[in-house]
Amino acid sequence: MTNRNKLVIFPIVLVVVVVVAVIVGVVVHRNKFSDEDDVENTIVNDLIVQTECGPVLGIKENTFVFTANKNVTTFVYKGIPYAKPPVRELRWRPPVRLSDDRTNCWNGTLIANTTGSKCVQTDGGNIVGSEDCLFLNVHTPDVNGKLPVFVWIHGGSLMTGEGDDFGYSPDSEFVASMNVVSVSMNYRLNAFGFLTLKELRRNGINGNYGLMDQILVLRWIQSNIKNFGGDRNSVTLCGESSGGTSIIGLLASPLADGLFHKAIPMSGSPNFEKSYIEAEIDNRIFINKTKCNGTSPDKMRMCLYSLTAREVSLAVPGKVYPNWEGVGYFDFPKKGSLSGAIVVIDENVIPKPPKKLSEISFNSKTKVSVLMGYTAQEIGIHPGKRFTGDNSSLEFKHFLKGRLDSFSPLFMNQVWDDLYKNQTKNLSKPASVQLLYETMSTDARVSCPTNKMISDFQKSNHHTVYRYVVTNAPSTPIIVSPAIHWSNSFHAWDSFALFGYKSVIFLMGHAIGGSDIKFMESLRTTVLKFMQEGSVDWKITQTGVFNQNGGIDVLDKLYQQKQCEFWNKEENDFVPYAWIN
Repeated sequence: MTNRNKLVIFPIVLVVVVVVAVIVGVVVHRNKFSDEDDVENTIVNDLIVQTECGPVLGIKENTFVFTANKNVTTFVYKGIPYAKPPVRELRWRPPVRLSDDRTNCWNGTLIANTTGSKCVQTDGGNIVGSEDCLFLNVHTPDVNGKLPVFVWIHGGSLMTGEGDDFGYSPDSEFVASMNVVSVSMNYRLNAFGFLTLKELRRNGINGNYGLMDQILVLRWIQSNIKNFGGDRNSVTLCGESSGGTSIIGLLASPLADGLFHKAIPMSGSPNFEKSYIEAEIDNRIFINKTKCNGTSPDKMRMCLYSLTAREVSLAVPGKVYPNWEGVGYFDFPKKGSLSGAIVVIDENVIPKPPKKLSEISFNSKTKVSVLMGYTAQEIGIHPGKRFTGDNSSLEFKHFLKGRLDSFSPLFMNQVWDDLYKNQTKNLSKPASVQLLYETMSTDARVSCPTNKMISDFQKSNHHTVYRYVVTNAPSTPIIVSPAIHWSNSFHAWDSFALFGYKSVIFLMGHAIGGSDIKFMESLRTTVLKFMQEGSVDWKITQTGVFNQNGGIDVLDKLYQQKQCEFWNKEENDFVPYAWIN
């Protein structure tokens, strides 16, 4: 029996009970409508909530909250449409709010007991989902309350994902434990949500349709969340990976100003400054991969709108420049191997890059509090290299020299003998070699560029920005496959912890240990305090570090400060290789 199977402790049993309670529910065909007279008399009135488009009927879920040692009833509303289906002439257009025309709304009561279709995306080589996908989900512990609102924006490189991924989204256990109302959403992805082409440009709008979907959800919250027990004056955005990137964009968007009050971008992209003009040029390859190539501009537009969802998906430039699938992101940078932008600086949604946040005019007067962070070994979720043999130290040194030499032959000695000398002196085991590789690669691509972006954000008088870093790693390695073990502080480890580790417990069969539980508790406590007060237990000049024991250390300086001075030095040319999208 492996160690990970032996690490079953009392809190773990409670977490398991929580998850089992969460996943038990009534499943009925999505989005059924009924005339109000047809709703069974046995339905409890507190399950029906009024929205601007009409009443919605949810379900009750019982969940066990181990911090309170009791069962709690929550109310769940899934698959609520928030916009007209963005199909046909509405493809590549701003979303149309349902309530702008009451004829778009439903008749009778919307039965909101199962999620709507995910947006079109590629999954394992298969094209799945629907263009009719703009739905949101609400979980609430008290429809009559006035609770903080937690808005989740899922990740997936802006290419994949959905708002109700198991273990990667707020659920009944989460809202009951935190005593908050949650909203999660689907938003348009890949070419449907972010294709930038001059043929599609209309009235200053070009690209960023997925961000416009997110903004419309925030408008929906302002109009409706009170009836679900939420406080529209206390809205916190939280998102991981490209969900964090989306939040960074929303922080720089005058269109989103005043619609939220706090933000927690987790592992968002620090490379965020490509203009729509640049993207229009990069994305010509999309045209070349369709049957629309070579036609006149007007016919080109008509042809693009006539493409099927499958034809649009097959034209996405995934593994060739602009490399929308991010091939090479989870590896140390190589000179010349760059990616293009999916989300862009445009004339409408994001008029200036986030690094110029101090120059953007906002109408609202209230400061937005931001808690921005990342994990110490982001690339560890899917590292481009694995060093496992007896000669792993020499192999890594040879590999690193080749990559650094592509930038300058002078860099190897500085990096190996100075910046990371504490780690390079102790590389007797393959695990320590892998840790160093993941740390260096993460510093160059994520940690240091993010530190720079936070410094830029802190120049804004409209934002108060705190930073955190996660060095906590799983108490025992998570065995994803025989070749993939998550041993370090990998990408998404903080979001897994925030939502109670349900995905690693139930989907991967992993046993959670004591330090994992402590990390979850520390993270949830920090997030809740931030939602309630807009602050954390450290100053904006400090760095909160979630340590290996699961607690929090506070640094009076930047994490990896000396290393970041090197990676962020403009003439060294590593900044353009930061994660994008």
